[in-house]
Amino acid sequence: MNKYLLILSGLLVFSGATLNAQAVYNKGKLYVGSSSTNANLYIKGHLRMTGSGYIAHEGKTVLTGDLINDVTANTVFSTRNGSFEFRGDNAQQIRGTANKATSYVTFPNTVIINNKNSNAANTTVTIDPSKGITVKNLTFTRGRLVVESTARMEGTQRVTDIAHLYAETGGTIVYKHGQSDPVNEGAVQVNLAMGDNWNNGRMVGFSSPFKNIYADYFFFNFLAKPDTTGLYARTNDFWIKDPKVSLPAGRGYFMGQGLVPWGDSYYMETLNPAYASAQYADAAKDIFIFARRFAPASFTSFVAAAYGNTVPFEGEELNTGNVTVALSQGYNFLGNPFLTPLDLKELFGTPSTSTWGAAVTDLERTVYKLTSGHAEYLPNREFEFGTTYLNAQAVGATTSDTIAPMQMFVVRKTTAGNANFIIPASKRVQASFPHLRSETAPVVDELLIETQDGLTGDFDRLCVVFRNGASLLANDRYDAVKLFNHTGGVNQIYTRSSDNRNLITNVIPSNTKSMVMYLEPSARPQEVTLRASRIQSISSVPQVVLEDRQTGKVTNLKQTSVYRFQSSPSDRTDRFVLYFRDAPTAVDEIYSPVFRAGYESGGIGVYGLKDSWIGRDALVYDMLGQLLYRSKVIQAPSMRIERSLSKGIYMVKIAGENTVAAKFLVK
Repeated sequence: MNKYLLILSGLLVFSGATLNAQAVYNKGKLYVGSSSTNANLYIKGHLRMTGSGYIAHEGKTVLTGDLINDVTANTVFSTRNGSFEFRGDNAQQIRGTANKATSYVTFPNTVIINNKNSNAANTTVTIDPSKGITVKNLTFTRGRLVVESTARMEGTQRVTDIAHLYAETGGTIVYKHGQSDPVNEGAVQVNLAMGDNWNNGRMVGFSSPFKNIYADYFFFNFLAKPDTTGLYARTNDFWIKDPKVSLPAGRGYFMGQGLVPWGDSYYMETLNPAYASAQYADAAKDIFIFARRFAPASFTSFVAAAYGNTVPFEGEELNTGNVTVALSQGYNFLGNPFLTPLDLKELFGTPSTSTWGAAVTDLERTVYKLTSGHAEYLPNREFEFGTTYLNAQAVGATTSDTIAPMQMFVVRKTTAGNANFIIPASKRVQASFPHLRSETAPVVDELLIETQDGLTGDFDRLCVVFRNGASLLANDRYDAVKLFNHTGGVNQIYTRSSDNRNLITNVIPSNTKSMVMYLEPSARPQEVTLRASRIQSISSVPQVVLEDRQTGKVTNLKQTSVYRFQSSPSDRTDRFVLYFRDAPTAVDEIYSPVFRAGYESGGIGVYGLKDSWIGRDALVYDMLGQLLYRSKVIQAPSMRIERSLSKGIYMVKIAGENTVAAKFLVK
């Protein structure tokens, strides 16, 4: 017998106890049932395929360990008429050195039947993130097939590598749903990794890999459905608030987290009442697990609360055939509904040659791929949702443009009315393509402010974003409602929209002069540290200056990014003002031809005072915005402030409902 050829005519058992490292190493051709379809191969342990080895498969192979694919020259199974069973006592993996870019494991009829262990965590067959497999007919008797992913940095880009699962068109997948014991369930589980601290308030575009899912997977996280006008929040249903909303295949959505990483209890002010008892600890933070019965216990409890005793499994099955989506006039946010990359190169073919449906004739001939939510396209126009960029990709007959699994993309319908758009399963490709989530362009015009309590170390955050064309109303672009902690145990900061909504992320016009930053004080007096970050990204406004109304102190955050202050339960909530004016103190100045100041004989003369200003604070600042002296308006129409000053530019500000200021020069 050739040392690389083993022909099996009956039942042969390989026991891991007698083989190297409990594994079968196959370096050549391994025939299973070449002359008899009843032949069986039982491997107790791992099966490792190396060199140019493959299995000519017509019988049944049972594997209790891992399938280790080190073969890059072929697809491991050369014929596919038999069956392959994963029948482990514990969790099993499909792993190895061969990458999905060069080698898919092309399985015959496959059965998942982890039937000897009562622990649900062990009834899994996990596909390593670097691997790709093709299945013909897939039957779940017991356990899950887990499509695993991992987040990593690729240079300056953050990407998600996800295992690929190519379910052949015409094949069948038999699920086992609705079992009282999760161990006896049988389904595909998809893990979408985001990585540590992946969001920082960002929204990530995605599409469901199943025929249908419900929004409850994203409870206590932000979930958004963009409309046809663009990425902006222009409709009332932009933020999806109901856990029972259906998310059908082929549509693109945005998911994200709040900026607050505490573990205390919250509620989201504007969301469905079912969220009222949610804890932040229950939220998906670094990974989303699409597997209803196998998600964390907190998710299962939430689903039970939201739905009563009925948990809808219908629709949560892998997309294997064409997916049809209705397009409307304008921008249509779509997504790859498959767990393998999607080739768009024929998207704009003629109706006679295109497999994407007749609606392609109504499309602008550009497709937009989105990363973490920001895409530039065409001259002088842009989407704005996050802060990362990706140039538009024009798609033609000779250009291959690939969308990663679950990746969002956008097409624009130029004509009125609705039309069906087909995302064809035939355009799936077997290649390695990661889900890009951030690009090389830097964060621009974003200010992140964080406060940290001295007693407990708890912290809160808010984000201010400058954009031309933004409004001060809530729900502008990606404004996000504040998540409040109502235990009183921590200081909390937020801003307000012009329609009086409390916001944690606020997009404002670039010409904004100032805005109030509110502080909900902790129940305990303590020192608080305020830090400003991303300050180097600010280009739309010349200054970012913080005024503490409680103390009168002014800090130029572009020069000093850390400010420490004392917090007390009795403090005013409208404590801080952020100024963006280009002035020595960057305060919101109202210059009056009557109100003026000057330096005379070692003192400051102030003129144009009104009787109604008596009792107000008179504040003197230097050119760096530092408060030098605090006094009171004691008389009108003029007064003198005794203060010796060195050469330089100074300003006197009379604080009040209508603040006035006057600059003066000391020579």
